[in-house]
Amino acid sequence: MGARAALAQRRISQRAAAQRLDRMKARQYKQRARSKSPTYKPSGGYRPPPRQVYRPPVTSGSTGRYSPPAPPPRGGPGPIRRLAQPKPKPKPRPPSVSKFLTRDTGYQRQLQQLAGQLTDFGADVTRRRGTLESETQESRRALGKQRTSDLEDIEADFAARGMLRSGLYGGKVGEYEEEFGERTSDLETQLKRALARLEQERGQFGRKQTLSKQEAREQAIERRASKYGL
Repeated sequence: MGARAALAQRRISQRAAAQRLDRMKARQYKQRARSKSPTYKPSGGYRPPPRQVYRPPVTSGSTGRYSPPAPPPRGGPGPIRRLAQPKPKPKPRPPSVSKFLTRDTGYQRQLQQLAGQLTDFGADVTRRRGTLESETQESRRALGKQRTSDLEDIEADFAARGMLRSGLYGGKVGEYEEEFGERTSDLETQLKRALARLEQERGQFGRKQTLSKQEAREQAIERRASKYGL
């Protein structure tokens, strides 16, 4: 029995020694694998590489106490370079007054309105002048007919009395002709005065148009100055 027990004890000891040897080999294998591959993970999967942190050396002063570590060097600010500013766009050159007036719609519209008013007024004056001249011509014809009729009546009256060859008949005809001349002269004077009033109205309207054009031009020039900052 003693020999068997000793043999069994020896086998147990050998088995335990073999197990310890296997565990030691396994640890050595794991250490070698970890040193070769920093991303190695025993249980499988990916392990990120360890983060390296800057640790400055710690030195001791003359008092024997450890001084705090010096901060890592920091680069100073470099020379400041100013960026080139973009050049402002030049202001557009204002057109001349004459060119601006030809392009200004407000000014051109006012000129068109004034031209239309002038055309209408001229047409009205022409119509009224024609009416006056036509009426005067009719009055001339009427006076001529009246003269013929009156002279015939004078002649018949003096003939009935046997006085055609007398001086009274000649005096009567002379008085009538003088009166007829005055009436004809009055008619022509009235026509001239009426035509003169028409021309006066035309002149007043033309002066009014000139002032309106000048005012429209000044307003357009003010718009040009406001638009281009003049």
